[in-house]
Amino acid sequence: MQTTSSDTANGNIDDAIAPKGVVLRDWEDAPALRKNVFDNSKTAFASQFPQRYGGVRLEVHDLDYEGPEEYSLAEQKDALMSNKFLHRKLVGTYKLFDDKTGESLGEQRQTVMKIPYLTERGTWIHGGNEYSTINQSRLLPGAYTRRTAAGDIESHLNARRGTGNSLRIQLEPQTGVFKLNIGQANLKLYSLLHDIDVPDEQLEKTWGPELLKTNREAYDRRVFEKAYQRLVRKPVEGATHDDKAQAIREALASTKIDRAVAEKTLPNLFNRKVASVWQKQGSQLPGSVGVEASQGAAIPQSALPQNPNGEKAPEITKDDLLSIALFLNKMFTAGIPLDETVNALSADIKAVISDKLPGLNPELAAQMQSQAKVAGYSKYEIDREANRSALSDKSPQPIPTQAMLEAGNYAKGHLYIYGLDVAIENPRGSYRFGVDKDGKPWKCLMKHHYGYLRGTVASDGDQVDIFLGPDVKSRKVFVVNQVDPHNGKFDEVKCMLGFDSAEAAKAGYLANYAKGWKGFGSMVECPLSQFKKKLHLFRKKKHIEASLAVHGD
Repeated sequence: MQTTSSDTANGNIDDAIAPKGVVLRDWEDAPALRKNVFDNSKTAFASQFPQRYGGVRLEVHDLDYEGPEEYSLAEQKDALMSNKFLHRKLVGTYKLFDDKTGESLGEQRQTVMKIPYLTERGTWIHGGNEYSTINQSRLLPGAYTRRTAAGDIESHLNARRGTGNSLRIQLEPQTGVFKLNIGQANLKLYSLLHDIDVPDEQLEKTWGPELLKTNREAYDRRVFEKAYQRLVRKPVEGATHDDKAQAIREALASTKIDRAVAEKTLPNLFNRKVASVWQKQGSQLPGSVGVEASQGAAIPQSALPQNPNGEKAPEITKDDLLSIALFLNKMFTAGIPLDETVNALSADIKAVISDKLPGLNPELAAQMQSQAKVAGYSKYEIDREANRSALSDKSPQPIPTQAMLEAGNYAKGHLYIYGLDVAIENPRGSYRFGVDKDGKPWKCLMKHHYGYLRGTVASDGDQVDIFLGPDVKSRKVFVVNQVDPHNGKFDEVKCMLGFDSAEAAKAGYLANYAKGWKGFGSMVECPLSQFKKKLHLFRKKKHIEASLAVHGD
């Protein structure tokens, strides 16, 4: 697919990548799918008119929906209990004309269609029954990274059909060993890389000395033969070790993924590509995995910056400029400010941006701001991830027992916001409950998502607690010094992210406790960048005060 420099300069990143007419959405985003169903049904119906027969012409006018755009859970339950059909009416005005003279022969407004309503669960309610549609999604060829249900990070290479094997790479958190999954085979990655002559020095730069040492000690000589049998299409019986190693390298090098996907999921790789060698159109990314190049037109040589020796750099395509924009957009939606991102770029990329995207011109910055998701997530995605917790009434997981709650051994939601790794224990609308120091049970309805910052340590030995408010674009954190409501002594800290003012943060904190709660001691506002630097202070059992309040995020 061809792209133009105006696509990049105007910040229309998704428009440049998605096929024409395709609106990108999350696969599990039922509200977006529901809107597509309603919009496309209306468009498809309108496209069938006018109709002509026997000298008359039938037209339809003023098509619109009647009834609520959304049905609450209570209304959905009522439809199930009362054998109803949950739908929206598409209403229009039929007008009949004499096709020759154009004279009006009459008109009538009526319901033309009843469009089924898709629930947030991806189901349909008809006749008191709830039906689900079998869906099949196809993953485009590309490299993807995800967090598994167990909370581990996994990379997945989905190969273009006929070019190679799809692979999964995982780091076992218990052992620190990288695993390569090919089909049902679970192989130690270092063993394969070592035996196809990837230098340890190169791995150390990527993994670090400790991980390299751990993986080197887990070396398994049997991996090489297993990988050869699975990666090479036509294994040669009696081949030498060197021949097999070369065959494995060629098999990996021939694996293809889509460039459009790689530009979105591997933006840093494209950044290095543009920065280091100004590669020509049609070239492949460095490394063992090829990327099919799109056919963007080249930028004129006269428009390019010159190298220090006075020679013009090799030609840069519009795809290269798009790669730069995608890289910047990826960093921006991950919560890294544009100025910090630009400062991290190399001088030659800055030269191209200065020439083609002057100073990240205000139009580009404004469009990226308006199109960027909240801290890398849409509000729908934040709620969806939070509701993966077993304590959510929307989760298919069984309600955890008290013992599971005390041990923390149950499914939680996970978000990575502004560089903070957040585990959601209680999504908004769920209940927190426990027993106080006097042995009295307590129970509170959560008005905001609540959890903890993974990898941190608070003064009570647990991980640092955090509430997520509605304004996640706010780059402020408010730290509440919670006290024992009986004696007023410091208890622990509660962090408030997603609140734009101290008043909103305090109100949000108190909203998640029983009326009359006296545990609010004091609160300090802190810029997000300063907060991340000072998290180590939370280990100490004392109030967090002005040491956090350093301005200038």
